[in-house]
Amino acid sequence: MLGGIIGFLFSSIPTYATPVTGHTWSSRNITYQNNGSNDFYKNIWTNARDEWNLSTDIFLQAGTNSNFTAGNKNDSSVTWDGRADWTFSIITGYYSTMKTWVNTYYTTQSHYKTANIEGIATHEFGHALGLDHAPFGNPTVMTPSTFEKTSSGALIDGRPNKSPTSWDINTINVLYDKNFAKGQSHEPVLDVPENLLKKAQITQKDLIIKHYSWAYGYSTLEARADDADLIVSGTVKNKLSPLVKNDGETEEAFLQSEIVIEKVIKGVISEGNLINLLQMAEKQTPQLFTMRIQPNSKKVQKSYSI
Repeated sequence: MLGGIIGFLFSSIPTYATPVTGHTWSSRNITYQNNGSNDFYKNIWTNARDEWNLSTDIFLQAGTNSNFTAGNKNDSSVTWDGRADWTFSIITGYYSTMKTWVNTYYTTQSHYKTANIEGIATHEFGHALGLDHAPFGNPTVMTPSTFEKTSSGALIDGRPNKSPTSWDINTINVLYDKNFAKGQSHEPVLDVPENLLKKAQITQKDLIIKHYSWAYGYSTLEARADDADLIVSGTVKNKLSPLVKNDGETEEAFLQSEIVIEKVIKGVISEGNLINLLQMAEKQTPQLFTMRIQPNSKKVQKSYSI
């Protein structure tokens, strides 16, 4: 599997527009397959479709298309409540496949209202059309977290705009304007390692990209620290092979390191203990750390959101 954050630079897109992934479909007429497990989850994807259809020049329609699916799953081991995985052609830059989900582990919690869940689906379809994340506070449906935690512990709406805004609408219309598309170069500007790019060019395999809607974001570092169960400093003893989890639908990759704790800043653990750190991270987002604590012969596994 090849992964990374890859994009074309579109100099003609106004600076005020929503960031873009650098990829689109080859046509404005796009068919997706609604795999919602019940009427409620089918309806949130239908609502997301209508949000984009009624405000932009693209036309999304439900049908049979295994290359573009929208559904839901339950996963308590992750910190995302929405997700979009896609592949694109290294030759054309167009999307090849798109898989979107909402995570019912979070969306069934009491503070998730229907509007929040519909906002997640609209956000994920934003990725499916070519939009990237925008920082919290920007006037767009593409902010990365459904909720934000403040330094006082309060939970606030992380995505006040649950429908496409003028930023989103203008950007999508520019991306799918035929005259604009014809005038662009298909030479990609990539920030993945050169060896991965060369491998993709030689094998002509699609690159896989993952984007998440995080259940919780943090407005400040103080807020993140306040919500953490454990904060330590230490030294990396060993870097281990990455751990890959695959449930047949989604795949998660974690970097693994063994760390010797030198100082405990917050939480209950002894200095000198060895921990196994599993890290899943996306640029400018919260991170999930799972630590297997190994004091002497005892083994304790616990997850911490930091």
